[in-house]
Amino acid sequence: MSSRERMTKVLGFLVLSVTAGAIILRLLQPAPLMDVTAFSLAAAFNPIGQVFETRVPVDGSRWQYIEIHQSGTPSGNAQSLAESCRQKALGALAYHFVITNGRGGADGRIQVSQQWTQQENAGWAGLSRRATSAGSIIKVCLIGDFGQGPPGRVQLSQLEALLRSLQQRCQIPAENISLAGSTSGLAGQWRLFPLGKLRRALLNNSID
Repeated sequence: MSSRERMTKVLGFLVLSVTAGAIILRLLQPAPLMDVTAFSLAAAFNPIGQVFETRVPVDGSRWQYIEIHQSGTPSGNAQSLAESCRQKALGALAYHFVITNGRGGADGRIQVSQQWTQQENAGWAGLSRRATSAGSIIKVCLIGDFGQGPPGRVQLSQLEALLRSLQQRCQIPAENISLAGSTSGLAGQWRLFPLGKLRRALLNNSID
């Protein structure tokens, strides 16, 4: 066997070994923390109706309330919130939707969690003001700390657009949309949140 043939065989063996090793490492990697579909409602090619393109069809009669949460952090996204839940042994992401603020995700970017695409409950009863109806609550989390600063214009407009769409599809009246913790001694956390503006926008959204 010539030295050239020997070198060719050695190189071929090395390529096969590296390829096989990469495949094995890929198979051994843990599954993704969560299955998240992220998109911007502002994108013309990606209308808000995409939030209803779920693996399990949306049953509008099931969902009766919407609860708005905040992360209490200046930055973050669905992945970082899910990791926080995991570290606290609280299970999967506690929200159906997460809206980022430009720090950790594009401003106004909506992330749809696996809990929504599978039409499952999100979080645990302790998060909800309506523990007895926890299975009927859609939970939306805004990234931000609204005791320290208000949400940005884009983030707030995306929240309004998402809420209107959920109201229409699930026939949820404005009075069934609330801020999490706002009546349980935590109102200070929402001190700089423009609740009046949001209420006016939702009340003007008629649902037949």
